Amino acid sequence: MKKLLFAILTTFVAIALHAQDTTYYDSNNKVVRNLAECTRYFVKSKDTANSKLFIYNCYFKSGKIYSSATMREWNLHTSFTNGYEGVYKEWYESGKLHKIVNFNKGKLDGELISYWDNGKLKRKEYYENGKMTSGKYYRRDGMSATYYPYFKKHEFPGGRDSLISFVAKNASYFQNIDSVKPNLDYYFFFVINKSGIATTLTMPYNYNKQIFDAALRLIQAMPKWQPMLTDGIFENSAMRIAYVYHPNKSFTLKFFYDEKEGIESSQQFYPNAKLYFRKEFFCAKDSTVPVGEHIRWSINGQILSDIHYKKGKLDGELTTYWYDGKLKRKDTYKEDQLVTGQCYDPWGNPTAHGPFAKKAEYLAGQSAIDSIIKKNLFYPMEARKANIKGTVYVKFTINLTGSISDVTVVKKVNPLLDEEAMRVVKYLGKWKAAIWDGEPVDSNVILPIEFKL
Repeated sequence: MKKLLFAILTTFVAIALHAQDTTYYDSNNKVVRNLAECTRYFVKSKDTANSKLFIYNCYFKSGKIYSSATMREWNLHTSFTNGYEGVYKEWYESGKLHKIVNFNKGKLDGELISYWDNGKLKRKEYYENGKMTSGKYYRRDGMSATYYPYFKKHEFPGGRDSLISFVAKNASYFQNIDSVKPNLDYYFFFVINKSGIATTLTMPYNYNKQIFDAALRLIQAMPKWQPMLTDGIFENSAMRIAYVYHPNKSFTLKFFYDEKEGIESSQQFYPNAKLYFRKEFFCAKDSTVPVGEHIRWSINGQILSDIHYKKGKLDGELTTYWYDGKLKRKDTYKEDQLVTGQCYDPWGNPTAHGPFAKKAEYLAGQSAIDSIIKKNLFYPMEARKANIKGTVYVKFTINLTGSISDVTVVKKVNPLLDEEAMRVVKYLGKWKAAIWDGEPVDSNVILPIEFKL
């Protein structure tokens, strides 16, 4: 009778769990169809105490609890690891507690404790805002031992710079891809398994077979990685890369080497797959901030510019070159302020110094933008009746001739208001193109369009 009751209760719990938002994974972290194919599965539910948080419980295939975590909703602009909030717990399949980890806004904060499968203490650490303040490590017999870090991220042979070089050398896989929307990020994900092999490619958003096939060739050509190490155990980890097609037939590959740091490395290539631009950004939810070294090349491989940023500001040397390799400009910046600067003509002679960059300007002046928008903006009647209001942020390109193109919405409110905001922006006439190192260039402008009742 007890066995029967236990079976009934187990079946009831399983039905209740699988009725929620459940995702099944195999040993390579690949999503599979059902319980029979999985090794573990996640059950996601809303946190009743905080509507902005979700509870993620992970279970062994047997139905025994593996881990429990409270997280913010993950998206493509934020690291999965940066979503943790509060206490994360993990268990052995035997039911014994494996670890307790405390997070605050995605960072380790407070006590981190782990145990051996025999129940003895393995490690005890303390963190403040992501930084460890103290830590001890113990052997299986409970004796103190030499400390080693709790976490070590996966690593490409030679590090991030080697991965950048590898992607550049194999960019030709992504040549001649057509039937894709321009300036849209096509993300693909792959797993670095416990053996260091790149595997299990997926494209959960905006699937495109040409991009998938190119991405598959890229990861199959990768050498073995050093796999992720957590508390002395090799584990699977994930990497994501994005492909972006541009209207001039050039393309960009973005990759995210260290999700915890939130750094996006971006390489843009000419249509023939020769490297055009390499840059890095710190990615927040709604914005990207330039960091590190940004280098631009000509189609024949000549460096045209080498610029250094720190937290979004020019900081360090800024050098540019003429197409024959002669020095064009050598400036030094400190927190966006010019410290020293010298420009040179095409023959190498010093010449008058001018500003490195100027934003695009509306020919009729900023006040005229407000006047034109106000005059031509139509508040959709349906939106007015439904009391829909808010500010739509519209992004568009000012090209070399000062004309507007590629109008899109980057912060939406409602389809009715979004469409009207895009329409009214097209009433703006000519702009003065942005200047980059003395030459007009394409640039993007983001304009807020407010709808208020």
